[in-house]
Amino acid sequence: MAARSTALVIVFTLFLAGCANRSESPTSSPPTATVALPSAPPVITQVWESCAAADSQSDLAGVQALRLPPVPDGFRPVAAVICRAEQSGSRMVTVEERAGDVTALLATLRLPPEAHIAEVCTDDMPYVPWLVLLDAEGRWLRPGVPPDSCGKPRIEFRNAFRKLQTIEVARGR
Repeated sequence: MAARSTALVIVFTLFLAGCANRSESPTSSPPTATVALPSAPPVITQVWESCAAADSQSDLAGVQALRLPPVPDGFRPVAAVICRAEQSGSRMVTVEERAGDVTALLATLRLPPEAHIAEVCTDDMPYVPWLVLLDAEGRWLRPGVPPDSCGKPRIEFRNAFRKLQTIEVARGR
């Protein structure tokens, strides 16, 4: 019985020592990771035509946006266009929606990406819209959506996007 008690004390001591080594001391720093930002500037196209003309169907999940460059400081959007596909009977149709007040959304699009250091992430991928920003001159770009530490759209962006007031402006083939 004494040998068993001694073994338990040793195991418990080793456990505590392991926990102590894992705790942060005043001189330790949190884990860091570099975030690779796209090196090329975003593509600004001169005239917005439509979701169909912009080939929004090529990335319906919008996941590409997590790897696109951020909105440049000099680009001043006045509206956003969201392209999505919707089932209509037996076929898919393109739906184009527009939002006029993009202030809150733009603030989240200018947030930096978080370092990909999360130890535990879920397998789901929240909806990433196929999004376009338009300026007063009618020029447009697809903005990069900043990822969180799990590689998903930052929660600030998701919340701002959910609150976006849109109107349907086109429904096509």
